[in-house]
Amino acid sequence: HLTDEFDNEARVQREAERNSGRWDKMSHRDRDEFARRQNEAREHYLSKLQADMFNKQYRPDVKLQYHDEFGRSMNQKEAFKHLSHQFHGKGSGKQKTEKRLKKVDDEKREMAKGVLNVGEEGGMMNVQGREGKRQKQAGVRLQ
Repeated sequence: HLTDEFDNEARVQREAERNSGRWDKMSHRDRDEFARRQNEAREHYLSKLQADMFNKQYRPDVKLQYHDEFGRSMNQKEAFKHLSHQFHGKGSGKQKTEKRLKKVDDEKREMAKGVLNVGEEGGMMNVQGREGKRQKQAGVRLQ
């Protein structure tokens, strides 16, 4: 670990300074000031090492996902519009609101219907066509 290595080096350096005789010539105030400066330099060096390690290793993976009051996911444009309406205390008009609610109801109905339901679309015979329509993808069946 980097701090352990640095601590050992600092300990060896302090012992060498004490044995050199320089330490004995200093007053208590000078010793305290010298020790304070050494500690500050040590803290600065260690914080720089930790910041460098953090910057090398930290790679954030940010994915913004927006959901409306019904739990449906919204794209960036819809989310901004919703936030703007909330902030300004305004809302969409009656027709736009009804249209959006109808769209939500239709999506709920489609999800409840399921893929394998037999009904007006013909059950398993038209699964690919229904799924393509639901996902808004074009496709041609080749036989």
